Amino acid sequence: MLVLTILLVVSSEGLRGVLQDTFAYLASYPSLFLLFLLFGFGVAVASSYIHFHLAKRGNASSTTPLTCYDCEQQHKTKSSPKSNKKAKRQADNVGILAMEVYFPANYIDQSDLEQYDGVGAGKYTKGLGQDKMSFTGDREDNEHAGVTKNGHFFDVAANDFVLFHSPYNKLAQKGFSRIVFNDFLRNPTLPQYDKLKKWHGAALEDTYYDRDLEAASREVSLALWNKMVEPSCFASRHIGNCYTASVYINLACLVDSARATLHGKRLMLFSYGSGAVGSIFSFRCVRPEATDVAVPAFTVERMSDCLNLASRLNSRLKRTPEEFNGHLDLRQASHGLKSYTPVQSVDSLFPGTYYLVGVDDKHRRKYARKPLNAPLTYVALPSAAVATATTVATHPITAVATSPVAAIKPALVEVLVTGVAAGAPGIVGADLTSLLEGVNCIQRIPDAAKHAMVAKRVVQLKKDGASGAIRRLPVTTINQTIQLAAPMAVVDLVKDFGLPKSLVEGMDDASACAVAAGLRALQQAGLVAGTVENGWGNWRLPDAMAASTGVLFAASFPALDACVKEVSRSFTDPAYEFDRKLLFRLLVLANSQLAQIVGAKGPNAHVNATCAGTTVALTMAQDWIRSGKCQRVVVISGDVASNDTLLPWIGSGFRSLGAASIAANVADAALPFDTRRNGMLLGSGAVGLVLEAAGASTIQRFPSGTPSVSLVASQLSNSAFHGASLDKEHMAQELNRFLQAVESEHGIPRAALAAEGVYYSHETCTQASPTTSCSFTELYMLRSAFGDAGLDTLVLANTKAFTGHAMGVSFEEVIAVEGLKRGLLPPVVNFASHDEHLSPRPLRLSQGGAYPHVKYALRFAAGFGSQIAFTLYMRK
Repeated sequence: MLVLTILLVVSSEGLRGVLQDTFAYLASYPSLFLLFLLFGFGVAVASSYIHFHLAKRGNASSTTPLTCYDCEQQHKTKSSPKSNKKAKRQADNVGILAMEVYFPANYIDQSDLEQYDGVGAGKYTKGLGQDKMSFTGDREDNEHAGVTKNGHFFDVAANDFVLFHSPYNKLAQKGFSRIVFNDFLRNPTLPQYDKLKKWHGAALEDTYYDRDLEAASREVSLALWNKMVEPSCFASRHIGNCYTASVYINLACLVDSARATLHGKRLMLFSYGSGAVGSIFSFRCVRPEATDVAVPAFTVERMSDCLNLASRLNSRLKRTPEEFNGHLDLRQASHGLKSYTPVQSVDSLFPGTYYLVGVDDKHRRKYARKPLNAPLTYVALPSAAVATATTVATHPITAVATSPVAAIKPALVEVLVTGVAAGAPGIVGADLTSLLEGVNCIQRIPDAAKHAMVAKRVVQLKKDGASGAIRRLPVTTINQTIQLAAPMAVVDLVKDFGLPKSLVEGMDDASACAVAAGLRALQQAGLVAGTVENGWGNWRLPDAMAASTGVLFAASFPALDACVKEVSRSFTDPAYEFDRKLLFRLLVLANSQLAQIVGAKGPNAHVNATCAGTTVALTMAQDWIRSGKCQRVVVISGDVASNDTLLPWIGSGFRSLGAASIAANVADAALPFDTRRNGMLLGSGAVGLVLEAAGASTIQRFPSGTPSVSLVASQLSNSAFHGASLDKEHMAQELNRFLQAVESEHGIPRAALAAEGVYYSHETCTQASPTTSCSFTELYMLRSAFGDAGLDTLVLANTKAFTGHAMGVSFEEVIAVEGLKRGLLPPVVNFASHDEHLSPRPLRLSQGGAYPHVKYALRFAAGFGSQIAFTLYMRK
């Protein structure tokens, strides 16, 4: 110790002298010199022994699961003593001990976005290689993500892997195929590269934009891609571009998809950024060794368990393109604002998420954390959120709204349904009770009508499911034609309603029955007297209401009955003379005729949305009232497709499509939601509904305490899909959009609709295939909006099984309103066999009778030409 102390304090000159004197002294005493050498050797041996055991213990307890490959190789390589000294200054087994990933709880499906943006199918899904994309609202920003810890984890699969920074996965596919092409250039004779040989020797610059080379390289590299890269791509495909985090999201995804099979495998990671900056490095996954006293704290298995990435991704909330745009608009509008409180609901964030509470007048941001035990629930973004965000810069917000929906609910004009009426096939008069009871209106058609259809030489084209060949199936006998229909009795407007004969002669049958339904609805609403005295009817509106009353008429085949009759008469009547009333029947339709009869001088129009006609007209009527165009609208609809004149033509049309049932008995043909359904039944009829703005009339027209029904909301759109097929994805998207608006504008959550509501289906009993039928697409739509739990409580109703399909006439609307008033529902008739394709569990089909708990009625209608519409009614 004395010698060491002297060495530390003396100068270099003094050190030389001390050493000379010391060794001279030791040389004089050989025994002492030998003892000194033995002491030094013992210290060296003891030090090496202790260091060896400490290193072994340290390696056993601190081995890193994902170890930097270069560090590992450096540790293994033998080197000179000089280089070893340098290596000792670097830590061994540098790597990753644990992982965590954060992503927003809301996402949009790229296929939905393709439809919404109007681009071709596959533009985003195939063109970018993306399936879903996460997005945020005004609660989540750059800072919140840095402080959020979810406490969930992942998995990993085997083999060697390549992980890319993936703004979108198609780019990673191109990059990987380029690596394979470079391998080919180094080894052009290998058989797996045969498809690339034409590019051997090509100038490198000429290959950069060669589409044929790109396609060939991707084909050659596909097997390697699926083995080495694909296991790491699930998360980025479902989240979108994470920028800096992209390559590590893929690493986490690989752990999630491979777990313990990753042990011993080498992982190559490549990342790049703007400015042509890139890096490539590698890891090797090692298995930590357990000791007698401890189990390894860090393993890829534990990473996988904690990350639980796939499960977390699948638990996110799917949003519509409209919601997606709404969130982005909200972020844009709120960017850089001070004195701002976010409006996005915290309920739609993952548990444990740190979120923005508000920004004060000095731009200081305050954050809070959502409790770990709080659920993730769907909450619609308030419709006025963007406008609110735009104005908060000048109107400071001092507190967080506890209910964004209630806080910014827009003031909408309440629209009441004050009168309804129906002209049903086979039922004389406006017998709403019979419709609510599900009385059958369908009957056998006469042989003359069947022979008339055979004479049309109908041929059905049917595609063979196995070969794809098209078969021609001609209808040659009356047994192959339509056997059942629901025709409507001719309405006598002169006798029963006291209208002038000269006026009635200018109407065709569809207009006549629609006018009758409109008059009865006005009478029920208390707006007209409706009395017939001395052969003259009293149907005029009060003068004060004339200018504020509009009329809308919906029909699929307006005036077609009159046209066919006139043309047929010209060929069959030897004494034929042109009917000068024909132009009135073709041009002056029910909307104009009804307006003339009652004196309605407000907006007036005819709409043809085919089988969705009535529902579309109601949507337009509600818009007219809310926009101030009028205070009330009489919506009428009439079609007579199953009457003697049109049945051979319209019936043959549906028969040629294979959409019409040819069963001979109603019990075998009218089968809504039943696995035995085999086609629709043609019907006829008319409906009338009076819509009024609440408070439009100061006259007390109804007894105190009379239940009233409001048209809460309505929506119309077009799927732009196919003339005769339903687009289930767009239907689901539109229903979710509709329910979101209902919740944000009226505060009615979809859970309440499922628990206290009835769904009036469009179900036509068609069955082209198990997954393209009307009922299948409707159940798909409902499940996307309400989930399985909601479907368990939502009551399903159907009317077409006892009225037939009356084309543009929606008996469902009238029955929905009258049923809410009376607390009754019509039964789903003839149901016997559950269809597993529709639902794994039995559906809650209406049994008919009293349903006092039903407060809401949701109606969906679809029509030829991709027409779809929704209405929602509420009992007040």
